[in-house]
Amino acid sequence: MRKYAKDKRPPLKPVVKAELAEGNKNLRIACVIIFIIVGVALISFSAVRFLGRDKGYTEIEAEGSVFSDFFVLNYDIGASGALASGEYRKVREVYTEALDKYSKLFSSDTAYEGVKNIHYINTHPGEEIVVDGALYSALLKIEESKEGLYYLGIVLEIYDAVFSCDGDAYASEVDPMRDAEMRGIALGACQFLNSRDAIKLEFLGNNTLKLSVAQEYVDFASKYGLSRFIDLGVFTNAFVVDAISEQLIKENLTFGSISSYDGYSRNLDQRNREYLFTFMAKKGDTVYPVCEATYSGSIATYTAKTYPTSELEVLDFYLYSTGESAHKFIDKSVGEYKSAMPELLLASKAEDCASLAIRAYKALVNDTFNQDAISGVTAVWLDGFTVCHLGDALTLSAPYSNGEITFNID
Repeated sequence: MRKYAKDKRPPLKPVVKAELAEGNKNLRIACVIIFIIVGVALISFSAVRFLGRDKGYTEIEAEGSVFSDFFVLNYDIGASGALASGEYRKVREVYTEALDKYSKLFSSDTAYEGVKNIHYINTHPGEEIVVDGALYSALLKIEESKEGLYYLGIVLEIYDAVFSCDGDAYASEVDPMRDAEMRGIALGACQFLNSRDAIKLEFLGNNTLKLSVAQEYVDFASKYGLSRFIDLGVFTNAFVVDAISEQLIKENLTFGSISSYDGYSRNLDQRNREYLFTFMAKKGDTVYPVCEATYSGSIATYTAKTYPTSELEVLDFYLYSTGESAHKFIDKSVGEYKSAMPELLLASKAEDCASLAIRAYKALVNDTFNQDAISGVTAVWLDGFTVCHLGDALTLSAPYSNGEITFNID
């Protein structure tokens, strides 16, 4: 991951030292007794707060993780019948460990000690590397999709420069869609990444991978300061959410849901409870709460979109003053961002987030919307002001109307 949470700790205040006269022993003893009483009181208060934790849905914050801002775990504490304080502690422990592990594992631009992640693979071409089973399975899932999407790394690295720009003038200078020189570089990268003679990721079994990169491609990338040959791009957090979900399920912690800032969500609750969320969509410069979507039971959802809606997404998009948005849905044939529609909601009770993400890419990165790619799952999208939907995993209701704009559900 490229982002890190800001340090939320308040600045330390200066310590004021109060000195007591050496001879005033009674006052010194009294101070010690007071400090002990206050300390015991604080410990008792903390214990009461901890032991008396309320039951019900609680946002679980990963303890000490730099990745905690980008994922949210809500859990129905006490639903299993366990003591609330003990269950909260276990959920937080499992979640914190899984969040840290898988966020590092799927990172393509950061090295972590002892972690053979995507960055490690990129920096060790030609080597046979034994990786964690979750990473091997993730890359294999994309390999089996026949899209070769993890080879887009160099092009995505080019667009990262666009997303980090401050101002249209700067963005236009590095955006392949707006600058002829950058377009040539992106096209050159596509010629390499679409050739298995230039780059190939081999799956050797037993969680062993080997990335082969032709020297010509290495030289090309190095010329422009690029080195990220493979990258999961928009799929990264799909795999993180899925991996964390599987870890929670393994620990029989299924009364919760986890979501990422960029649209992936897994609800693990198998009870026949009804849940509701809002399908948001953009018309003009405004994002509207188009309609409500309800479901019950466990489900995976993904809302793919081509524009930012939160501060956390500013490094995944660049929104030009014209309203056009640069995004990560890249056409691997030409290295340009493309989407048949600005947003698409997918949901499934049988498939995971990564599978939905691959479907979304196949459906959107075309000149026209490819409905064949979403066959078998529930899909929601806009056609003008009409909400279109396929499948029955979600029930749509309450279309938005403000007197001027009215959405209708087909």
